[in-house]
Amino acid sequence: MQKYETAVEFLEDDDFETQSLPDLSEVFDAGGLLSVKLKNYFPREGQKEMAKAVQDAFARGKILISEAGTGTGKTYAYLIPALLARKKVVISTGTKALQDQLIKYDVPKLLSLLKLKTPYTVLKGFNNYLCRKKLDDIRYGNVLAPKTLNYVKAIESDAIINKDNDNADFAEINSKLPLKITELLTCSRAQCAGKDCPYYPDECFALMARRRSQKSQVVIINHSLFFASREIDKNPNKSMHLLPDFDALVFDEAHAIPDACRSFYSCSVSHRGFMQFTEDFLAVLRDIDFEGIEAFNTLFVKLNTASRELLDMLRPYKGTNDIRLLKYLNFTADAEYSELKVNPLFRNKMGEIYLALKDIAKLIKNNAESNPDRFEKLTETVNEMMDTVVSVMTFDRNKDGTKKDSNYVAFSECSEKNYILTISPLEVGGALKKEFSTLLEKGTGIVMTSATVSVNNDFTKFIYDAGCADLAPETLIVPSIFDYAKNSRLFVSEYFPDSNDDARIVKIINMLLPAIEEVRGGVFFLTTSYKALKEADSILREKLKDKRQVLCQASGKSNFAMMDEFKKDGNAVLIGTSSFWEGVDVPGKALSLVIIDKLPFAPPNDPIYQARAEKCRSKGIEPFVNISLPEAVITLRQGVGRLIRQENDTGAMVICDPRLIARNYGRLFLSSLPPMRRCKDISDLMSFLKAQN
Repeated sequence: MQKYETAVEFLEDDDFETQSLPDLSEVFDAGGLLSVKLKNYFPREGQKEMAKAVQDAFARGKILISEAGTGTGKTYAYLIPALLARKKVVISTGTKALQDQLIKYDVPKLLSLLKLKTPYTVLKGFNNYLCRKKLDDIRYGNVLAPKTLNYVKAIESDAIINKDNDNADFAEINSKLPLKITELLTCSRAQCAGKDCPYYPDECFALMARRRSQKSQVVIINHSLFFASREIDKNPNKSMHLLPDFDALVFDEAHAIPDACRSFYSCSVSHRGFMQFTEDFLAVLRDIDFEGIEAFNTLFVKLNTASRELLDMLRPYKGTNDIRLLKYLNFTADAEYSELKVNPLFRNKMGEIYLALKDIAKLIKNNAESNPDRFEKLTETVNEMMDTVVSVMTFDRNKDGTKKDSNYVAFSECSEKNYILTISPLEVGGALKKEFSTLLEKGTGIVMTSATVSVNNDFTKFIYDAGCADLAPETLIVPSIFDYAKNSRLFVSEYFPDSNDDARIVKIINMLLPAIEEVRGGVFFLTTSYKALKEADSILREKLKDKRQVLCQASGKSNFAMMDEFKKDGNAVLIGTSSFWEGVDVPGKALSLVIIDKLPFAPPNDPIYQARAEKCRSKGIEPFVNISLPEAVITLRQGVGRLIRQENDTGAMVICDPRLIARNYGRLFLSSLPPMRRCKDISDLMSFLKAQN
């Protein structure tokens, strides 16, 4: 991501309220504000074109979907029109990296350039904020191991607990901490002491952040928090909304909107979740000195016993990816559902879990008057669990047991010590259409932008998935300004091992080891599965011993810590899966070679994909063409986009999947990628890498 330096000192005088603001030409044109005040800036017609389209969408209260290639300056293209219009704008991102870039660099830089005093903030989920009460409990409780206590003392000494600090950086700190420490110092909704907390409301970091967002003109959030805010706005009993009323909405990394929506509206219950809730619930009762704790304890024993017996029942299926639950839900005697005799047992255990939760909810209600605020939060959590259990059991059947056309799928994941039962929506276009329609009716302009929202310059798939088909969106493609043909190479080959070859990873590494050893700069090895990730880690550590540092996502380090090490090393190999395919910015020589193990199709046994595919077939639609292929193209474009991040970056991209050559659909993938020059063979790739050295 381009970092600009100020070329001249900023004038300190002149309140912007007394000034007329510049128009877009005065900002973006040659000799304009950006050219004069930013080193390395040069006018780009595509950036100005996008800025005008954004300005128009905001002014007319319309939807703009813009694909802006890397280097086009899309962030300034939507921020500047929003700031110049003096609108209240919410900016939603898909990744924390972009969120940090906006709040720390782009927004303050532009406000300084434009001499605006616009209040801005970042707002994160409740459990991203340090809980001062929990910190006090830990400090004075003296029950932690020495190593853990040292972590806590380090945080305490870090100026975060100053009441004037907004705690916006705690998410960075907790990304460097062990998960257990993070859980000790943050607070879930059920754990929150509310009015019983000595820091409520004026010195609570989470509530301070919410109040700050209400007063801000620019609020930066993530996609999940956007959907949370829409749900909270529908609840008339909520005294404080997450977001202020806004005039303009921007989704950056908009390609992630449908998946973020699907994830938000999914719900799950798990054995560990029940145990954690038990622990949190009883801790609340102890905190408020509740006298009837034994009655609750008896019910929690009942809940966790039923849950443990359900785990015993599901454990034989561990290691099987995401078992579809249809086979357990035996409402009728039709052959499709009568194969497994475990059905009645499964349903009985789910029933026992539901009844235990129902008894807990009843006991809460009977005792709510003793502490209404704390018990209300606990009631909400129990009700959500009950709703999820019911949804899992009834998502595809009517009350009489007949099958219904459902937009949901239920599935389970099981390990030795835990199960997770999840219910997830299939298509979210309807939900998104409803939310966007409501905003458009209020005159809110909506901009959705990303480097990857089209497939071969066609927006049809994204428009449908994002619920915009009936909302008259305008579209714009702004191509990248980078000289890919000069600065990059793409190597694909029909001689790479087949995607189903069990020895695929070792063969790929043997083929590419000379290139990995030759390249000066860092290497990304991006995989489509954890199995491939672990295999690549084992092989590369052995082959590169004493030559290069090898970092792996499976090592237990946080992504933040790994990226920090990778950039500082400048010559490391990082092996990562899905979370490293997007939102990762490594400009310069620190990343000079990206290897992708195979085309990122959704696994055929993925339960959400299976259910979506079945729904497509029921409508006479081919799922591979309409789901698998376009979504894999978008994901591949994201992975390829990690390589060239600045105008002078150079590097090579290797995609180790022979289907790019052997299958007709390979042409669609290749035509959707940046115009990198193709290497004829491995020696051609080696020649390019040596020339870069």
